[in-house]
Order: sequence, then structure tokens, then C-alpha cells
Amino acid sequence: MFNSVADDVRAGKFKSPDQPLTLSMAAYNKITGKDTTPPQGGDEYVAGVKAFEAGDFARSLPLFKQAAAKGYPHAATMVGWQYSAGEGTKEDASVAAEWFRKDLASGDPTAENLLGSMLLEGTGVPKDTVEGLKLLNLAADQDDPSAILNVGRAYLFGLGVPKNERKGMELYDRAAALGNAQAAYFVKWLGQSPGNRSFKDQNQATAYQEIQLLRANALTAEQNGFRPDGSFRPGSAERAAELRARADQLARENGLE
Repeated sequence: MFNSVADDVRAGKFKSPDQPLTLSMAAYNKITGKDTTPPQGGDEYVAGVKAFEAGDFARSLPLFKQAAAKGYPHAATMVGWQYSAGEGTKEDASVAAEWFRKDLASGDPTAENLLGSMLLEGTGVPKDTVEGLKLLNLAADQDDPSAILNVGRAYLFGLGVPKNERKGMELYDRAAALGNAQAAYFVKWLGQSPGNRSFKDQNQATAYQEIQLLRANALTAEQNGFRPDGSFRPGSAERAAELRARADQLARENGLE
């Protein structure tokens, strides 16, 4: 239900090749309180980003691990992302969570969002809505669009907090304004809150959210194109068709046609 790592990447979470590096330096500057020479591991991290951009995940993973071992900011989050998405290694949510935790001390918003979502859902870790929402709100306070969207969903469906549709939609609007494709889809294309619908149970409500996320990603792919590194380029009709097919199948399976 909540943004997976793959969803974030396909939705353009890393919108430019240098954004992971930008995020890492932002985290480093937060630790030090000022711009300084970055810690050791920068060369490995930059090489990892280049391999990641090229879709060479088998090469980027060990480079990010080397950078993380030297304490380079955001490197552990990138390792966690690869384990969570199963890129360059076997998918393993529990291992991904361990790597995300390594970047919490630096206040990395991506790590906070991804681990917070896992805790809220109980994916790869014991379910802990209190800690999950705490991390999501920390990331949201740093204007992380995906985290804002995830907090919004929590309010829309009363997950770990009292249900508050108005607050949930306000957060959707905020996430959309910051460029989140899924939030923009709900706000612009659906024209209504998913909370306005009635569902027979929580499983159907969760399936509805997953369906709309798939359709939002299909819309983004169709408009901008999908690249192996997670950014987009024009003309990805095949990717859009694949996402819509998955959404349609999920709708049939859950009586949401």
C-alpha cells in the first residue's frame, strides 16, 4: 500500500543522475552543520552512482557498500534500496531494513521514508506503527514527497493515527505540489480522495491503493518514458501497458473493476 522502493524509482524519485549524490551531501551537511570536505568513500559512491545510472546494479552494489563502510552519507540507503528492489542481488526486505537503519543517524529522508513505510506495514521487520509514523514524519518534515504521501495515506485510512480524510488530502496536495506522481494522479486525475470510496474490508482498500499507484506510474511512464536507472525518457508505451495490465489484474482479483 505504501510507496515501495521500486515505486519511488519508477515515479522518478531520483529525477536526475546526480540527485543521489546531492542527497548524500545534504545529509552530510546536516551532520556537520556546514559545508565541509566530505568523508572518505566519495570516490566509491560516485562510481556507484554512475553504475546505478547505467542500470549496472551488480557493479553499483559493492561500490555503495564500500562507500557505506567508510561512512559516506546516503550510501547505506542505496545499498538498502538495491536489496529492497532486488536489483543486483536477491530481494531481501529484512536486509534492506538493516541498511536503511545505518543512515538514520544522519537524518537521511529517503532512509526515514523507506524504513518508516516498512515498519508501518510490517514488511521485513516487526510491525511498529508508532516508530514507522515517527520516521515518516521526520522525512516529511524535510519535504520528502514520498514520505508526505505515505503520511497522507495513513490519515486517509486511519493506519496508526485517527482517520482524518481532510488532513490526508492536504498532505496529498502537498506531495503533488512537490512533484510526487502518485499524489498528483489522485489530486488531478481522480478528482477525489480514495477515502470517499467504501470497501468491504481493509484488504480491498489496500488493493485499491495499489491499483491506483500502478495506474499513476503508468501515466508517468506514458508521458515521460522509463529508464533502467529509475528516471524517465519519452515513449515508454510498453512500460505503461505493463503497469496498466497489472492494475487491471489486481482490480479483477479484488472485485474493483
